Amino acid sequence: MTEPLTPECNVDCVPNEAIEADLRVVQNNGLAFGGNNSVVIFGKYEAVRS
Repeated sequence: MTEPLTPECNVDCVPNEAIEADLRVVQNNGLAFGGNNSVVIFGKYEAVRS
């Protein structure tokens, strides 16, 4: 991780480059003119072990 430009704002923003991560839940917003908006959320299935 590179040093943030502003120490008070610790956001790791890396444009135009993929960062590998193990994500459990992701969200995608689709926004368009005229109110044609949608949101989809995907979550990783984790079986409950008893």
